[in-house]
Parts: sequence; C-alpha cells; structure tokens
Amino acid sequence: MLFILFYLLCLAGFLWTDNYSFALMDMEIKLSLLVFPLVFLLSEKFDGRQVELILKSFITGCAAMALVCLIYALYRYLDTKYLISQGRGVYDYGVYYFLKERLSIWMHPSYRSMYFVLALSIIYFMKDLFSKRMLIFIIPLLITSVFLYSSKAAILSLLLLGAYMLFNIIFRKRKYLQAMIGLSVSVVLLFLVYKFVPQISERVNETIITLTTDVDVNKSDGSTASRVAVWKASLSLIPEYWILGTGTGDVKDVLLEKYRVDGMTHALEGKLNAHSQYLQVFVTLGLPGFLIFVSTLIFPLREAIRKKKTVYIAFLFLMLFNCVFESMLEIQAGVVYYAFFNSLFMFSKEP
Repeated sequence: MLFILFYLLCLAGFLWTDNYSFALMDMEIKLSLLVFPLVFLLSEKFDGRQVELILKSFITGCAAMALVCLIYALYRYLDTKYLISQGRGVYDYGVYYFLKERLSIWMHPSYRSMYFVLALSIIYFMKDLFSKRMLIFIIPLLITSVFLYSSKAAILSLLLLGAYMLFNIIFRKRKYLQAMIGLSVSVVLLFLVYKFVPQISERVNETIITLTTDVDVNKSDGSTASRVAVWKASLSLIPEYWILGTGTGDVKDVLLEKYRVDGMTHALEGKLNAHSQYLQVFVTLGLPGFLIFVSTLIFPLREAIRKKKTVYIAFLFLMLFNCVFESMLEIQAGVVYYAFFNSLFMFSKEP
C-alpha cells in the first residue's frame, strides 16, 4: 500500500509549508491516490472477465475520443474557411487545427496520448478483445492521433512498444520476414511523417538543436528548451531541500522564485511545474518522498513481473517512462489515470 503511504506523506508535508491554499488544492487533486486503492482493497476482486470489460471500454473510449477530436478539428477547419470566404476577419490556423492542443479538445495532448499508448499496449497483449475488423480501424486511428498530438514522450513510448514487438517477433517467434516488413514499413512511415508534416519535423529539429547546441534554454520558448530549463532549475534546488523538501504547499512558490532569479521568462509566465514527477517529488518532499514515490512504481513492477501480468507491466513501464517528462501527479488527468489503473491491476485478476 505504498501509494497510500505516499499520499499520507504529502499530507504530512503540511507541517513544514506556508502556502496552505496550494497545499489543500494539491491534496484534493491527489485524493484519488487514497480513494481508489481503498475502494479496490475493500471491495470484492474483479475477475478476469470484468477486467477485460473495463479495458475494452477504455480502448473504445480512447478510439471514440480520437474520432471526435478529428471530426471537430475538421469542422473548425471548414468553418474557418467558410467564414473567410464570407469576408469575416477570423484567423486561419489551417492544418494546425489537426495538431497538438487544438486537436486534443478538453485534455492536454500529452496525457491523452499516454492513454492511447496504453490502449495500444493492451491491444497488443490482449489480442482477443476486438475483432480484426475493429482493430483495422482502432489501431491506425490511435497511432495517427498520437503523432498528431505531437507529445514527444508519447511518441517515444510508442516507438518503445514497437521495438518490443519487433524484438518479440525476431527472438521469440523467429518470424524474420515479418519483422523485416514491419521494420521497413515503420521506417518509411516515420520518414514520410518527418518529410511531409512540417509541424512535426519542426518539433524534431527543435529538440535536436536544443540537445546538441548551446541554446539559452532559460530564455527560449521551445517546448524542449523550456523542459530542459525547468529540469536544471529543479535539480539546482535539490541540494537545499533534499532532506524534507519545500513542503506540500510551497513547491510552486519556490520554483517560480527560482525561475525569476534565473531569468526564465517563459517558465515564469507559464508558471511551469518541474515537468518531471521525480524532480517534482524530490523538491516537494525531499529524499524520503522521492524514495517512497519510486517504490510505488518499482515494487508493483516486481510483483507484476513475478505474476506475469503483462498488461500491468506495460502500464508501469509507461508510467515510469512518462514520469521523466511530465509531473504526472500534479493534475487530475494523470492522478486519476495512475490511481485507477494501478489499483485495478494490483487488486484484480488479469484476464
């Protein structure tokens, strides 16, 4: 029950914090970390068929939401073109209606992309959930959406899933021809996306430039540069707060003050968090909080590997990976996702 212990430690962080209003809001956001484990622990365990139904509903919901986003983007695109033709002074975002935040309505694209990658992982490990006809529709829809949302963490997660599938085909199933065809098609598709979708190639180039040149990340407003800058700022705070952290409520104030001192205008104006759950927890709760948080992922992973719960393993690996790039437990989209699925897989029988 380490995830409950982590919530209780966040609650204990009230003892050495000054900003109680932010602390209360943070505890409200994280309440699912306490509620879901207790509900699943005290309830009758779901059997394999019930878990299968939940996962099937989740994948169906992901596919439906991907379709809704694309239809709505198409409507906005065509509506804008019509208004312009009528002489109305509206700004035309063009193909940008089909990318990133403008495509992912009602939710940040990074989190929706993470949901979609988990859905694709479930499809791979539980191949009998849907008919082949349905999968021909669902899989391309989810993969296309992940790339259009342009979340680098989600795209990397998807590529890792593809690499695992390729490894499995080559070294376990020994289907070398199938592996070569799959790899060739993937490389060609990735090249075409990079070559003919400039909005995505721009993000790739921006990432490469940020990581390989001496760009002033403190003043750059690029997504990769901003993330690198807040990582550096957060790391520089750890020596000062490594014992107990800033406390649950003061972490935002401490980060913003650091951004101000370092001249990080983009991070300051955006009031960015640490953009890494590991760094966020370390600055907030110090070494004890960091160790407990990492334990909430590592110990369930060890148990999942021991019991050969493949979907649970995939979920935890995705969580471990995405926590490097996002402060997953700072908004509801990340907290509820983690608390629900972690509790479901921990306390239920995998089909």
